Amino acid sequence: MRTFWFPLAGAIALFAATATGGPLQVSGKEYADVRNGGTIKLWDGLGNTVSVSPGFNQGDVDALSASFDLFFRELLINQAALLVSFDGDPNIYIEDGIGNNWIWAAPAQVDSSAYTMIEALEVWGPEGVSDSSNYSLLGDPGGCAVLVLGGGCLHTSAAVGAAIGLAPGVQFDLDALMTYGDEMVFSIRPVSDPTGLSFDGGELWYWDTKTASASFLNHGGHLWDTAFDVMGTFGVNSENVASIEAVPEPSSVALVMGSLGLLGAAIRRRR
Repeated sequence: MRTFWFPLAGAIALFAATATGGPLQVSGKEYADVRNGGTIKLWDGLGNTVSVSPGFNQGDVDALSASFDLFFRELLINQAALLVSFDGDPNIYIEDGIGNNWIWAAPAQVDSSAYTMIEALEVWGPEGVSDSSNYSLLGDPGGCAVLVLGGGCLHTSAAVGAAIGLAPGVQFDLDALMTYGDEMVFSIRPVSDPTGLSFDGGELWYWDTKTASASFLNHGGHLWDTAFDVMGTFGVNSENVASIEAVPEPSSVALVMGSLGLLGAAIRRRR
C-alpha cells in the first residue's frame, strides 16, 4: 500500500504546483518598475533578477507583451486566470474564472531589491532572455500606443482611443497589454474627455483591431468596466490597473486533484 500511495500523493502535489502556474512554475518572467528608462528585469520567483535593455528606448516602458501571448484565447473564455498589478502596490494578484483572487507573487518572490510596483509584466518566454516584442511607453509619445521592438508603431493612440469611444484628440496613456496577432487586451490610465466620458483606470478592454470597437473584458464572472470595484475587490489602494498577464486556471486543477484523490482511495481500499 505505501509503495503505491506515497508516489501517487507526490504526483498529485507536483501536478498541482505545476498546473496552477505559481511563479516558480512559470517560465520567462519579466517586469518593469516605474522610471525604468527602458530597462526591464528578468526574475526567477525567488527574488533574484537580471537587468536587460532589449531596445525599448525613448522613455519608460509601462506595458509589455509577446506577439502571441500564451493563454490569451483561454483568458477570453474564463479558462485561464488573470494576473494583474495595480498602481502603488508591489504585489502581483491573480483572479480565477469565477472571481476568486489572491496574491500570486509578493515582492520577496519578484525582486529582493527595493522596487515600487509592477509597471509592466510578461511571462511564458524562454529563460534568461527577454521575449517581449510589443510594448508601450509612458505617455504614448508620438501618438503611438503600442510599439514593436526594433521599430514601428503597431497601434496608434488615435485608433485605440476611437475603439473605446474617446473623443478625437484626447490624450491618454495605454497602461497594460496582452496581444495575440491582431487582437489585444489592454487598460489605460484614468482619463476624461470633453463629452463627459470618464474612465478610472480599472477597465480592461478586448479589441480585435480589425474591427472598429473594443468591448470590456468579461472575466471572473464580471465585466472589467468602470462600474467594477477594483479597490474593494482586491483590497488595493488604486483603481488603476498597471499590468496584466495570464496563467492556467487553478480551478481546473482542483477537479483533477479530486479525481486523483478518489482513485488513490479506491486503490487503497482494494489493497
